[in-house]
Amino acid sequence: MNFSEDLSSSEITLILNENIESVEIIPSEVDDEKIVLIHSKLDSLFSIDSPEPKTSRSRLDLIETRNKLVEWLEKNRLQVKLDKESEESDEHLIINILDSVYIHPPYDIKNCISNNEIVLNRVRNLMSNRM
Repeated sequence: MNFSEDLSSSEITLILNENIESVEIIPSEVDDEKIVLIHSKLDSLFSIDSPEPKTSRSRLDLIETRNKLVEWLEKNRLQVKLDKESEESDEHLIINILDSVYIHPPYDIKNCISNNEIVLNRVRNLMSNRM
């Protein structure tokens, strides 16, 4: 992504995921204020959330949400296991359907990831039907 000098416009080049080998941010002679503005523009551009401001949730609230989801999925006969990406990160919920569906915090439908669209849609439908 290339921004104009005054950050009023930008040029975007999209590269498909399978063609990406590495990502590098190239430093430039930009002051801190512009860097903050660039990060803000990038966040808003690539955000999958609605334009509403994000609200942070407490760790306890996330754990409660995760546990309710695990209970619901197990009630619907899905094998669920918890996995940690690293010691510093929060726990991520892995739905063990051929190890193909991953649900990340905050554990809602928008945070489901899978390469198998059929399984992903079924899990999302199941999640949307929970009480």
